[in-house]
Amino acid sequence: MPHSHLRRSEAHLSRAAKAAAQPAPWNREEWASAYRNCDEESGGYWLCVEGHLPADLHGTFYRNGPGVFTIGGQELAHPFDGHGLVVSIAFRGGRAFMRSRFVRTEEYCSEAGAGRVLYRGTFGTHLPGGWATNALDVGIRNVANTGCVPWGGKLLATFEAGQPYTLNAATLATRGVDTLGGVLQRGLPFDAGSGLANAMLGRAASWLRALRGRPRQVTMGGDALAAHAHVDPRTGHLLTFSHRVALSRRGPVTRLTVYEFDQEYKLVASATHVLEGYALVHDIAVTENHIVVFQNPARLRLLPLLLGLAAPIHCLQWQAGRAQGEGAAKLEAPPAFVFHSANAYEESGRLVADCVCYPRAPDFEQACGSGRSFCRDVEPHLQPPSELWRYEIDLVAMRMLSRRRLCDHVLEFPAVSPLRQGRRHRYVYAAAAPVPGVNSPQQALVRVDTASGRVVAWHAGPHTYVGEPVLVPKAHGCVSDDGRRAEPVEDAAWVLVMCYDAARGRSACAILDAADIAAGPVASAVLRAPLPHGLHGAWSPECYAPPD
Repeated sequence: MPHSHLRRSEAHLSRAAKAAAQPAPWNREEWASAYRNCDEESGGYWLCVEGHLPADLHGTFYRNGPGVFTIGGQELAHPFDGHGLVVSIAFRGGRAFMRSRFVRTEEYCSEAGAGRVLYRGTFGTHLPGGWATNALDVGIRNVANTGCVPWGGKLLATFEAGQPYTLNAATLATRGVDTLGGVLQRGLPFDAGSGLANAMLGRAASWLRALRGRPRQVTMGGDALAAHAHVDPRTGHLLTFSHRVALSRRGPVTRLTVYEFDQEYKLVASATHVLEGYALVHDIAVTENHIVVFQNPARLRLLPLLLGLAAPIHCLQWQAGRAQGEGAAKLEAPPAFVFHSANAYEESGRLVADCVCYPRAPDFEQACGSGRSFCRDVEPHLQPPSELWRYEIDLVAMRMLSRRRLCDHVLEFPAVSPLRQGRRHRYVYAAAAPVPGVNSPQQALVRVDTASGRVVAWHAGPHTYVGEPVLVPKAHGCVSDDGRRAEPVEDAAWVLVMCYDAARGRSACAILDAADIAAGPVASAVLRAPLPHGLHGAWSPECYAPPD
């Protein structure tokens, strides 16, 4: 399968981006109150419903995110270092059943048993004792807190710096590390250049951790699976990717491998591409014939990481330059930093890709650098704004045709109808800051009409914060008035989004009509206890609610 490889360097700030540099009125204490250790609900319970749940909403909504923020009295530097808590809400017959469980990773079990921090974190959490206790400790925690992938009869909890964990899709019980049938190698995604070098480095790191009284197992040469997966529009197969940073004669390189799995998780195809330097790739886009990889211009400084002076995220440096790689078409584009793709499609010899772009890499040092706490110190107006942009590529000449901003909202977590994945779409949904052009926590849901430029918003309220929208096609969305099968109506869908109401100290799953989100939720399934702000979610047509 051919691949289009887009590169970002540096971008001029738009007027909206400049406006985003102004502080917005928001309540830090209210927003941060969601980041509290929470208990799991392994047995589950039926939710109280406000409004009327759609009769055709049948299946299970999953959401992953951190659920631990303090361990043994030590506050984690960033919420993303917290162990993953997977939540499921099963819908059937106008009712909703919720359960939640922590992912029992090796790191979670070790730290829960010891009652203290035993691993460094990707986003700034260090072991107590300063650099002397962190130096040469490469035991970075796998928190399995980023994404959910319900596929092939199982549920994966993903974390893009390690291997996924498989959960029971119904009970959320952890089954263990999943290598996808031996496709992935276990271990940290760092390759010293040979099997022998990996083994020697792993043994040395394990010995040092054991000497310091910490869990000792450290393995090198692993494949870190991406947090995101996509369904190929032609085959119905799952497409995802892994990465591994390797040493080479010309310096560090990133081996990015794309996988295609059938509905039974059997590997159909794979392709590996070598990208120069450290390629920070969080997401891809999938079209009928292409996979679009957004390679962010970043350099990884290994010395501060090895010396225990900085966390991995603080060792990334924005570095505009030329794209380099093997076996892929490479296109230069004006600079930006990309985490998430909304969708991409091919039309009349062009490839169109919509994604959320930052003008530069987020400043994690400002948010959670040495001695800082993300919840106390992050200043959204000092961070680069994330905006929805469209790229158009000439597939014949393999050149960039245009790049334009689609709206002036600062937003993230873009989504389109799953029926439009890899096909031409009109609407993009996203969680957004409430004031256009101003960077602040997400308190609104927006629908961007990419054809007209019109933006419709639902404002959750001054005390409520929203998460990633997940779209679920309506059961009648592919049926015409005369009852025959028809082309799917793009916005004939329900939008599911987790909301945290700080004023009332509660969380709820809001259900909105994708065709009229401004009208607000048609129903909300309210939880007994609040949940922390989460990351990514997914939908399964299988309903895992117990019998009535």
